[in-house]
Amino acid sequence: MTNCIKIDLDIKPNKEWRKLWINTRKLILKHMKLHLLYYREYESRKGYHYYFVVKENLGYDRLCKIQFLLGDDINRVRFMLIRKAFMSRLEYNVLFSEKYFKIGRSLYKFNVAEKKIEKVGWGKLWKEKQK
Repeated sequence: MTNCIKIDLDIKPNKEWRKLWINTRKLILKHMKLHLLYYREYESRKGYHYYFVVKENLGYDRLCKIQFLLGDDINRVRFMLIRKAFMSRLEYNVLFSEKYFKIGRSLYKFNVAEKKIEKVGWGKLWKEKQK
């Protein structure tokens, strides 16, 4: 459970647009019956990172939905949903210790025992399979 909603905005709009964007995020949070305590804006190389802190604690499903509605990077949202799908299966009998999947052109490896996902290159996968 968390009360911090992280949003990755991969563009650098001007100050006027960012102010309007923030105001529409506040409306979305209000519509979802969440009480915004504060937010922080940090400039990144490609855009901005936003941290919206709400009064309520959010479960993983609701957090994913809110991040999507607030305009988070769609690949990050997709990755969170995939991670949730894998995490929910950890309680069951596992046939393999590692699972591979791709998002777009990127390849990821999910280590079941460590509950970790890492981005791997296709060349690295080939080398590991040759061992």
